[in-house]
Parts: sequence; structure tokens; C-alpha cells
Amino acid sequence: MFTRNSRPLSWIENIHTSEESAIVRKRLQDEMLSVKQYLYDLIKYQNSISMALRLPPEITIAIFRLVAASTFMDWTDDAIGTPPWDDMYGRVDRRGMRTIISISQVCRLWRQIALDDPSLWTNISTTESRLAKTLLDRTGELPISFTTVDASPEAAQKLLQSCVDRTKHISLLLSIRGAELLFEPQREDVLDPAPILESLDIRVNIGNRRSYVSRFDIPPGMFYGFAPRLRRLRLSGAVGFRNFVYSRSLVNLSYLSLSSYSTIGQSAELPSILSALSRLKKLGTLRL
Repeated sequence: MFTRNSRPLSWIENIHTSEESAIVRKRLQDEMLSVKQYLYDLIKYQNSISMALRLPPEITIAIFRLVAASTFMDWTDDAIGTPPWDDMYGRVDRRGMRTIISISQVCRLWRQIALDDPSLWTNISTTESRLAKTLLDRTGELPISFTTVDASPEAAQKLLQSCVDRTKHISLLLSIRGAELLFEPQREDVLDPAPILESLDIRVNIGNRRSYVSRFDIPPGMFYGFAPRLRRLRLSGAVGFRNFVYSRSLVNLSYLSLSSYSTIGQSAELPSILSALSRLKKLGTLRL
């Protein structure tokens, strides 16, 4: 029998027939499997003495949550509208999702701990259907945050439609084409009611074309006028809310940021916009 301290050269030298070759090949394959198992056991024993893997599960999950908090967008009132919140848009959320997935792939123990905590998976920043479904399943019934960057508007809307009833924060960074599809003029409503939505952030990216004046208005029937907890709204790029400002969804708005290259700031519309804003009795912060 071949051992790790011997050499199989004598086997090879004594091969004279195809039957003998098959027998030796099978013995070598069995031995390679044995060596792989031996190495696997050594790695497992080595990992078992790592202090990181010997922490109590509650400590490990607390660390995972701190990692998640540091890599996903901060939606708190103090953070929104102030640096580095503006610069964090999209980029951080996508990195955060990859970070959490990577953590869950370090080892079997960490994977089980991560999968057992639904809160780690509540920041959805993909519209790829299979991955998004997997992440949503891991959240259980917890509220989620949804971020998409230049994704297909059809895919984004389909995904949001499936979970908008438990979505607390929505961020959409759209291309001009994406905005044209999502905010087409004939569309009267976008998405179902959003009973727990707190923050809505929509950007239409026009790159360096600041002279681009076409506007994509948010339909007044978005969420069917039912988003009673919506308190923060930010619009930038070539997107306006000339009609949306009259939506019942905005009655509890406390923070509004408008940074648009569209015609929303033209003097002809300003009186009507100001009149509509005067209806927002709870508005405390207006950024232009």
C-alpha cells in the first residue's frame, strides 16, 4: 500500500497491461481523496483554535452588524442631506451587500451565524432576480431598504412591487432612458401603497449635460397616494415633482431636498410649487 512516505514509482514500473494500469490509477485516485480529506481535517483543526471562531455567537453577530452598519447608507435624520451621505449613494450600498455575502462565505460557522440573523440582509441593492429573491428570503418579514444604481427600470419596479409593503427606504439612481420608462407621461401610478416607507431618494443621472432640461415628473399617484410615514424626499438631476407635490403621500414630509437641472426652478412654476409646499405643515427642512 502506498503511504505518504513512500513513492508509487514501483507501481508504475511494473505496469504491463491496461488492466494493471486501471488498478493503479484507481489506487492513486483513492489515495488523492485520502490526502484531500487529511488536508481538510488539518485546516478544520487549525481553524478551530482561531479566537475569531471561538467567540460566542452573540458577540460574532454583533460584530457582523457593526460591519453592516459601516458599509450601508445611513438613513438617520442626522445623516441625510449632510456629507458624506450624498457621496455614499449607491456605491456604499453595493459594497455593503458584497461585504455581508463575503462574510457568510468565510466558513461554515460564520455562514450559519449570518444566515440566522435576518437583519444583516435587509439592505437590498440588486435587481438580479435570483439573488434578490435569495436576499429577500433571508430577511424573513423584516422591513427592508432598497437601492438600485442604473438598473433596468422594469426589473427595479418588478422587485419593488413584490416588497414595497415592507420597504422603509428607497433609493433609485436612474439613467435618462430609465427615467423615461419609469416616469412615462401616460403612467398615472408607480408602485403599490407603501405603508411603512420613510425615505424616498430619486436621482436621474444626466452626466455633464447640465443644459438638459427635460423633466421626468413623479406621478401624483405613486404608491396610490398612500405612504403615510414618508418623511424624507430627495430629488436630483432631471426629475421633478410638480404634480407629485400634491400627492397625499407627502402630508407628513419633514425633509425635502430638490437639486434639479430640470425646469422645476423656472419662475413660471415657482408660485405653484411654493403654494403646494405651503400645504406641507410638518416640513422642517427644505434644501434647494
